[in-house]
Amino acid sequence: MGAFSSWVPRTLTIGGHLVEVYDIGKRELKSPIPVIICPGFVEVPESWSEYIEYLVELGYRVIIFDAPDGHPLPVQPGWRGRILGYRYIERQKMMVLVEVMKALDIRQADLIGRSQGAIWAILTAYHYPKLVRNVLLVNPAGLIGWGWHAPFLIRWLRDIRQSIRDEEHDQPTYRPVSAGTVMARDRLATTSEIVAIAFAKVLRQLRQVKAGGHKVAVVITHNDRLFPIELIEDHACELIDRFHVLEG
Repeated sequence: MGAFSSWVPRTLTIGGHLVEVYDIGKRELKSPIPVIICPGFVEVPESWSEYIEYLVELGYRVIIFDAPDGHPLPVQPGWRGRILGYRYIERQKMMVLVEVMKALDIRQADLIGRSQGAIWAILTAYHYPKLVRNVLLVNPAGLIGWGWHAPFLIRWLRDIRQSIRDEEHDQPTYRPVSAGTVMARDRLATTSEIVAIAFAKVLRQLRQVKAGGHKVAVVITHNDRLFPIELIEDHACELIDRFHVLEG
């Protein structure tokens, strides 16, 4: 397999919008169950290129798509507002994932969700348990309750301030402004999504996923300030089959 730049995405029409889907794998696969990656907030498929190359070399079929950020896709109208501890944008991302699986004729997959992607990975396993075998959550959002959201929102406000300063000096807005985040094209829409992430709580859904027989693993960096390991251990430890802590 070549580098990410040589991979050609397939364009699907979902909810009236075009979604680019990368479907990558060798002819001889290690497992018939593909791996679907659920990116974090404003991550793009290129953000995962090294991990995708590694999984493909191991013999896995890997699928990743450009999830809607800030501007919601009208996949299922009528689900406005906050629902059961999460907000509409998370359900929309979940529905895009489900529609991608249908379009590619995938009956079951392992999900890898990072940051915000962990929320809609859990929701997919909760609402569509037959579509999901195992779930791997990387630095997951949505597992530590509502009391932690202030640092997350403060960081985003700093990003907005930096973006405004960049515009005043004719600097591009869509660029990294702090570690792990980029400024989306529409501040208002993107801020609403940040709020959705900050207040998400999907522990109840994860508990049901675990009770349904799904295997759940978590990988988290030791010094993650947005999703502190101590809080995840306090709130979700009994729901996790394997817990891996990485330094750095």
